[in-house]
Amino acid sequence: MLSIIFFMACGSMHNARPLEKGQKAVGVSFGGPMVNFAEKNIPLPNAIVQVKQGMGNSPTHTWDIQYGLNLTAIAFDQIGGQFGSSYLIAPQKGISPAWSIASTIYAYNNFISTDGSYGKGVWVANQSETTFSWKWKTHLVYTGISQTTDVKRPSLLLSPFVGIAFSDGDRKSKPSSFQIELRHYAAGRSPNIGFVDWYDPTGSGAMGLQLTYAYLFTSKSRGASIKKQSTDTKKEGVQ
Repeated sequence: MLSIIFFMACGSMHNARPLEKGQKAVGVSFGGPMVNFAEKNIPLPNAIVQVKQGMGNSPTHTWDIQYGLNLTAIAFDQIGGQFGSSYLIAPQKGISPAWSIASTIYAYNNFISTDGSYGKGVWVANQSETTFSWKWKTHLVYTGISQTTDVKRPSLLLSPFVGIAFSDGDRKSKPSSFQIELRHYAAGRSPNIGFVDWYDPTGSGAMGLQLTYAYLFTSKSRGASIKKQSTDTKKEGVQ
């Protein structure tokens, strides 16, 4: 079961700061839990293509939806996708971090596989997470914890994480961002999955490394609104 969870929750764009209405981001994530191969610790080469879209916002609360496809799974006769949403509960105030929550459904099937020895089936899991984040200059530093639940065999699978998204703290002038995240998958659980030697210095779960590149698109109407707000702010300063 743990190996399926690792495959499903291999990584994606962070949910620390949901996008605002009129914003859309496209990202590619590469990496996942690390395995020991030839005496070297190597992240599993999971590649995820993902889209995030802002759906609405108020002065203090913002939420978005996201969906994606696991490209690596296709090479192993699996079709795997994800769909979820994130919500900003509280914005950052001084040194107090912003707080967001997210929930993502992962669904995989092996219907395209020509190997009938394992049978056909669908695997579904939900990942719920909470994230705290701080803006640091033009960057975004975040940390949090997630719970991944296999729908057929639910159990406690907690995964703490920490990461930094370079240039993601200044979305108005810098649409490109690069994210590095370290995640401890299934902390406290046995790392022995039979044929796979997962790497973890604590002796439980699996340590994972993830790299993500994302590009932000802003609609013309939102861009004009941001420009108007900036102009109004300048006028107020002159008065």
